[in-house]
Amino acid sequence: MIKEKEKSSIYDKLLSYGYSENDTLWLLNHLEIEEIRESEIENSIKETMKKYVEIVACDLVKDNLIYYIYKLSREKEYTSKKCWEEKVNNIAKDLMAIDSIQRQYQRTIIPPYDYKSLRILILVIQLVKSC
Repeated sequence: MIKEKEKSSIYDKLLSYGYSENDTLWLLNHLEIEEIRESEIENSIKETMKKYVEIVACDLVKDNLIYYIYKLSREKEYTSKKCWEEKVNNIAKDLMAIDSIQRQYQRTIIPPYDYKSLRILILVIQLVKSC
């Protein structure tokens, strides 16, 4: 439950942002604040990441989520548990895509510096076949 001091602070801030008193009171009555330790968040992130990639830079995900919170605050937007979980899943999918590209690089993806020598090799093969 939200403490009265916290309610008062939130109430004042919402009014200063231009919310009506009725809207502010409704928000406070329906607001739920969940307190959680940072280590629990990190463990939750790691568990989610395990579904997508074998090895993940947990600090990168954490920094990304901190930026997400900063951006929400800056743009006066909101998040929910569902939005948060979607954000974590999207970060995991992006990392999985990066990991996949890295694994395929120099297998099916040809580096630009090899492209010129590859063109020459193809020309040589075509010349040999035509002879």
